[in-house]
Amino acid sequence: MPEQPIFYANKMICIVRNPLDTFISWLNLVAQCNHNSKAPFDYEVSYPNYWDWWIHDIVPLFKRWIKVLMDDARLNSVPTLWIRYEDLVSDPETQLMNMMRFLVGRRDIAGTNAERRVKE
Repeated sequence: MPEQPIFYANKMICIVRNPLDTFISWLNLVAQCNHNSKAPFDYEVSYPNYWDWWIHDIVPLFKRWIKVLMDDARLNSVPTLWIRYEDLVSDPETQLMNMMRFLVGRRDIAGTNAERRVKE
C-alpha cells in the first residue's frame, strides 16, 4: 500500500467480497460513520440518483484497489490465496481448511494440528 511501512511476506491471503455488498457497506460507513448500522431504507430505491452517482464514483476506485493487490502479489512473486468472503461465511470449515493447507504448504492436513484447530 502506498505510504505504508515496507514489510516482507512469503504468502498472502486476500479475502474479497461481492462488490455490491462492499459498495453498500462503504456507503453505510460514509453516511453513518460506522460499520455497525444499516440504513433503514434501500439507497437504490429511496435515492436512485445518489445511488447511481455512488456506483459510478466507487467502481473505478474499487477496480484500482483490486489491481494494486493483484499487481503487488505478481510483482513480488508472493503466493496468494484468494477467498471470497461469502464463501467464508457460508462454509467456514472448508475455507479455513483451504487456508491452513495454503499456509502449511500441504495438500493433505489430515491428522495435523492445523486440522484440529479448524475442527475446534
